[in-house]
Amino acid sequence: MWRAAVAALAASAALPGAAAEDLRFKYYYVRQPVTWPSGYYGDNTLTQLSEYRAYGEITSDYGVAWGAGDSDWQAVFCFDKPMRVEKFTLRYIVKTEWSKFAPKEIVVQASRDGAHFFGNTVLRVEHNGNEGRHTAEFTLPRPFECARYVKLLRVVPTRQLSVVGGVSIDGVPAGSCGEPTIAQRHARYLLPPPQALPPPPPKRFVAGIDFVLRGGH
Repeated sequence: MWRAAVAALAASAALPGAAAEDLRFKYYYVRQPVTWPSGYYGDNTLTQLSEYRAYGEITSDYGVAWGAGDSDWQAVFCFDKPMRVEKFTLRYIVKTEWSKFAPKEIVVQASRDGAHFFGNTVLRVEHNGNEGRHTAEFTLPRPFECARYVKLLRVVPTRQLSVVGGVSIDGVPAGSCGEPTIAQRHARYLLPPPQALPPPPPKRFVAGIDFVLRGGH
């Protein structure tokens, strides 16, 4: 039953006839990128992923080094209202002389409340091997419905580290999303099912009077 409810919500979420457009967003990191001693690869102003740059060179204020483990920053992009997210675009810079290589895949998720994320989506990057800046555009295999947040969960380099030089997200304003039902919360947020109420305490009869044992009394 809850699967049908989620499917019905998705079918009615987007506004009819709307064309996907480049969405405006603010963003933050779950873990703030570390600026290297050289002054490169940080993002203290929180602008490098949202501002388009015409050039493709890594500079002290352009390019965030990303990788596994200690360099997995998890950027969260925030919209001012619920969106039906259809497309995710990653710009990255390859400079093998500096041991900065193309990513081989990224992982994105979405959320309605910023706390519970759903739709773990793996997107494979096809790189042509050339140096410089590149753009990887992805149409999501299943759009994120009623999303207020999109998380770039992982950027997996082909080798060592990748440098991300910007993100674009396309979609349309969502229609009537409403408050999710309990079943929808379980399906979309992967919350554990509610626990059954504990059984009532045992009863006994004494001198014809029925009373409940409480705390040994």
